[in-house]
Formats: sequence, structure tokens, C-alpha cells
Amino acid sequence: MLTLPALAEDPSYANDILTGSVMDVSAINFVTNAGTSFVGATGDYPTTVHYDLSATGFPLGTGMIPAIGTITVFARGHIMEGREGGIDPVTGQILKASDLVFSEETTASGLIYNFQKSIDYTSGVRIV
Repeated sequence: MLTLPALAEDPSYANDILTGSVMDVSAINFVTNAGTSFVGATGDYPTTVHYDLSATGFPLGTGMIPAIGTITVFARGHIMEGREGGIDPVTGQILKASDLVFSEETTASGLIYNFQKSIDYTSGVRIV
């Protein structure tokens, strides 16, 4: 079992998450849903980001007129975690323990009958 010493204060951190969509289409039905959560009742409540998009063409009788064009749904993130000790005494820069950059993108082009994409991000410290 690994036991870590208690910190006088939590190290610095930054979570920068961007989600969204870009559409260049004609004749489309679409719904987007976005949500975030930053503060909870206890310290072990994680930060969350949710984004989803559902798109279809138009129903016509027993068939479907497809949407025509391009739909893109994306997520981009930059996660930085600090280190105990805070500031480098020589450079004055915040000491980083990790620096993570990510991106994800899903695209549909052409005749689009049905397109669905859901993105979820969760980050937090679990206190046990």
C-alpha cells in the first residue's frame, strides 16, 4: 500500500475542454445537447462535460430525404496538473507534473440519413 503525505494545499491544475459541432448541410433535422458540472456536494465529485448531436434527413412517406453536406463533431482538451512545491524559484514558472493534449473528431459527408455522436469527459480526484 502506498501512502502519500498530506499536502498543505492542492497543487495547481487546469482542465480546458472544448466540444462542439460544425455543419454545412441542406435539409436537416438536428438536436444538440450540452452540459457541464464543476462543483459537487463533496470533494470527490468530478468535473464533467457532455455533448451529443443527433441528425437526420426529412421523412417523406415511407422513405427519407437525406441531408446533403458535411457534419463534424469534435472534442479538444488540454489538461495540466501541478506539482507540490508550486513555483520554480529560478524561473518563476509553475511546476507541472503532467501536460496532456488530446483531440477527437468524427465527420460524416455526402448523403446523411442518420448521424449520432456523443462525447463525455470526466476528471476528478477520488477520495477513499
